[in-house]
Amino acid sequence: MGALEHEIDFPRGGATAVPPHQKDSSHSSKHKFGKAGNQLFGVDKKRGTKRKEPVTAEIPAKKRKRDGKEMVWTKAVTQKLLTDGVMGLGVVTEIYADYVLLETAYSCRVKLLATQISKKFTDLLKSEKVSLDSTFVVGQMVPFRVIERSSQTIEKKRGSAGMKKASEVLPLVTCDPSKLNAHLIPLTLMPGLVLHAVVISQEEKGAVMDIGMQSMQAFLPTEKQQRPVEVGQPVIVGIDSLKTSRVVVVTSYVEQSSLCLEACESLMLNHLMPGTIIECVPDPQPSVSAGVYVTLGNGVRGFVAKSHLPPRLRCDITKVGKTLRCVVMFCQQNTPLLVLSAHPDIVAISKLEKRSSFMYRAVLCYKRIEKLLTQISS
Repeated sequence: MGALEHEIDFPRGGATAVPPHQKDSSHSSKHKFGKAGNQLFGVDKKRGTKRKEPVTAEIPAKKRKRDGKEMVWTKAVTQKLLTDGVMGLGVVTEIYADYVLLETAYSCRVKLLATQISKKFTDLLKSEKVSLDSTFVVGQMVPFRVIERSSQTIEKKRGSAGMKKASEVLPLVTCDPSKLNAHLIPLTLMPGLVLHAVVISQEEKGAVMDIGMQSMQAFLPTEKQQRPVEVGQPVIVGIDSLKTSRVVVVTSYVEQSSLCLEACESLMLNHLMPGTIIECVPDPQPSVSAGVYVTLGNGVRGFVAKSHLPPRLRCDITKVGKTLRCVVMFCQQNTPLLVLSAHPDIVAISKLEKRSSFMYRAVLCYKRIEKLLTQISS
């Protein structure tokens, strides 16, 4: 009976009894949070006492939803990001006496010096047995590694006292197999992996090529040459088969194959090379409108920007199929940098006609714009 002596006052409606001063504080905190929604990070300038809000519990949930995407490279590559060690795939746009100008993804341009092709090519160049004009063709795809980043030089304009003009120095790159393929070992060589090789000798059934590895050489059979090759010529090739422990059979028809399934099952970012073609699996439901997230294999994820998709998919990226054939445009060892392109004219690596006419018109347009800007600045 003693328990009934104390009558408990239950609030109406079943709500928990809250003192008036706590009601005001909770109402004001919600009001402040609503006002701060449009501010940076959703934080009001006048911070009150720290209290645990239920909103903080949503942050880990959002991270879990983005699992596998937060480490994927989605940014556009600029000239400033082309630092030492970055590997890329460029298209020959202009050929000069001592260097070749390459254009890469996102319209970045790099300079390939004649002395950065290979030791064999340099020796033949000194003896005037080869030239850049006879070796490279406009529209040709060339893998490269950045050896010197871009910089700016200050030049004084003529006829203008105290007026100075800043001009950009393009990044310097190399396609020498001993530098481009320096990180590769025999265990990382798989069918479908793309390499840059240099012809060192001509044999009866094909060409022996240097791939930058002391213990291994490549052999390009005559029937797998898209066009006849010469000694000292750099060629982009794909691994066809591992014939022996010292010889790798390659093909110059790079776009006819892709990275083998075995390599994809144990794939790592450090195993990729520029120019390698991979059958990627896109997400069934695109989560963003800027592009498509894809899976390369073994949990390795990538992103294909809308500008790098086939023209038929750019208007509606939801129409992407079960697989998307992509080529590696940029990558770098021990970094998340990975840029992919699914444009058919880029994936067709060995077909110069897919790019030569377009690049010729683009170069003419660029020169006209550059000339016009020079006239305006002067």
